[in-house]
Amino acid sequence: MVGQRQVNYSAACDTPLPITPPEAATLLPHMQSTPVMISTDPVPDEGDGGLVTWDGDAARLLKMVDAENLAGLTALLASGVHINGHGGSFHETALHRAAQVGWTAGLRYLLGAGASVYAKNQFGQTPLHYAAASKSSTCIKLLLERRRPGVVDHRDMRGYTPLHDAASSGCLNALTMLLKAGALVRAKDGNGNTPLHKAAQARSIPCMVALLNAGADMAAEDNHGESVLAYTLHYLRGTMDAVFDECLTANSSNVNTKTLEVSMNFLPLTCSDNKNQVQNLKSFVDLGHAKLLSHPLCETFLLLKWMNVRRLFLIEVVVYLLFAIFTTILTFNKFRMDQQQHQRNHLAGK
Repeated sequence: MVGQRQVNYSAACDTPLPITPPEAATLLPHMQSTPVMISTDPVPDEGDGGLVTWDGDAARLLKMVDAENLAGLTALLASGVHINGHGGSFHETALHRAAQVGWTAGLRYLLGAGASVYAKNQFGQTPLHYAAASKSSTCIKLLLERRRPGVVDHRDMRGYTPLHDAASSGCLNALTMLLKAGALVRAKDGNGNTPLHKAAQARSIPCMVALLNAGADMAAEDNHGESVLAYTLHYLRGTMDAVFDECLTANSSNVNTKTLEVSMNFLPLTCSDNKNQVQNLKSFVDLGHAKLLSHPLCETFLLLKWMNVRRLFLIEVVVYLLFAIFTTILTFNKFRMDQQQHQRNHLAGK
């Protein structure tokens, strides 16, 4: 086919990307190789969805980015090297590499020169994936400034969105920026994992709390039927306690002061598709971790729930008590009347 050539690449769906050439050399022999057609024609407008193109001169651009050589980069582009050409081990663009190394000045220049935020490497990752995985908050901000539709929630071959990569990296600033940009907090990857799964696996307590505050669901299950809550309780001892501790904010480090105030964030306890707000607390008991209910956050939450329902509870108790008394009186009256009738019948028989 004119303008195309066949190459092989691996669908490394379970491998954190971007990965280095040495890692690729180890992994690629064990992965299934899939032939694809990669176009060698120039990249159309950004609306093309980031068509992967091969450009032999792209490696020169990548070297300039690695060296953070802005003058060299400018000269190459002025000589006619395509700004969206793909090169390197994973068919990256210069914008990918700038996001990966966190070169803010180069990334800003490339965006201004027309680099596509939709460009994808052979694994379907955009520069925003690279910036999120590399914990580069400044690069994320620059990539999101243009507000291109679909960029923030684009999925790579693993089903990862940039929010998955940010959660896996444990970078709170990157994750917060993506959430503010409207990233889907409950998006699932190819294995059914949400960003909250990834934050838990990274043992990033701040990221877990930020995701829960944004509406993540502790009860969300992966393709194996394991929820974030079950995974955390089974494999990450002490993590839930740490999450709850993160939800307590004091206005002073001196706990003995009379003006001490503690703010409590109850969202991690209630974030669930289940309308029952105490379902997560019930899950603690069902999973054999009832001791978590003694945490101040849980105790306070249950106390507030009790304060809200106690009046209704007392009304129900009074109603049931009156019903019991009324039923008892009627029963005894019926019994007494039956006895009197029996005595009259007995006397009349004599």
